[in-house]
Amino acid sequence: MVQAGLYAELQTLCRRSFPERLEQRVSQVREVEGGRHPMVSFSLAWREGRRPRVEPLLLRRYADDWTWWSVEDTQKAARAWEVGGWLYGRGLPLPALYASGTAEQAPYLLMARAEGRRYALERPADREAYVEAVAAFLARLHRLTPPDAVRRVLPEARAQDEIVRLWSLARTCGDEGLIEVLAGLSRGKAVSGEARSEGAAREEAATGDAAGKEMEEFPPCVLHGDLQAGRVRADARGLTAVLDWENAALGDPRWDLARVANELHEREAHDLVEQLYQRYEEESGLPAREMDYWEALSATQQWTLLVWLKESGSTVDDGALDAARGSAWRAWTRIRYERGDAG
Repeated sequence: MVQAGLYAELQTLCRRSFPERLEQRVSQVREVEGGRHPMVSFSLAWREGRRPRVEPLLLRRYADDWTWWSVEDTQKAARAWEVGGWLYGRGLPLPALYASGTAEQAPYLLMARAEGRRYALERPADREAYVEAVAAFLARLHRLTPPDAVRRVLPEARAQDEIVRLWSLARTCGDEGLIEVLAGLSRGKAVSGEARSEGAAREEAATGDAAGKEMEEFPPCVLHGDLQAGRVRADARGLTAVLDWENAALGDPRWDLARVANELHEREAHDLVEQLYQRYEEESGLPAREMDYWEALSATQQWTLLVWLKESGSTVDDGALDAARGSAWRAWTRIRYERGDAG
């Protein structure tokens, strides 16, 4: 049963957010199960002239301060607000955002409830439709130039800087498997098991290369940062919403591609990964090359953060941790075989 206090909170929030909506009434309040950040789904009825109106809404509260790019990120709600509002205004499939602020010391977003259904990746038809839609969406997103207000809330995601950060976290946790993979991805001494200052590690990592090849990063673009099938909604006409923009960043577009590819690998949809890359190349004009490296780096980032969170006492989904670890080793093993140093 939903607490009376929650009804009162939602009514107060809606009156403050929509002062022009007369005779407001909140109903169908439901706490959404699952996910890191608590969400409440509800409907708001009001009168517009003589016409009754109803809109389904969603309240999202941010319960922690970490993203894939930082373990202390206090800009999550502000980032989701700025990026989401900008992209919605550019006509991308995102829900309308109505309010952002802090209530009971927790940042929140009030938004329209997304229409459409989730893609079911266990169904072959849904998998193919998802790949086509996501490739086109990412190509469109990555072509956009963000305004200054959006740039200010976006972290920069440079591969070698990220390796140094992850190496530091891996050493804190004492995870030798992570250190081994990060050492291979850097090919410098920066991520060895030796104790080094972060400044020295950063300098050495910068002289390393991507698994034996020169590190080449494409010009930075706006990234979703954590695109997965569960964050996409669609109907018969195509995408209706892409959700959860708190992990958005400025970086190489292959970060986003690798995230999607790793989930497809996890679902045993290996044949569709090349289709994803091909469609993205056709839509964006950018070559999706060196993707084994980016798949390994993306998965290792997730693996490292989940291990760090678990070691720090946070509740971590062991299935997600195992999936990230498996994706990282799978991609890293492919790289080693290509280099001829496996075994």
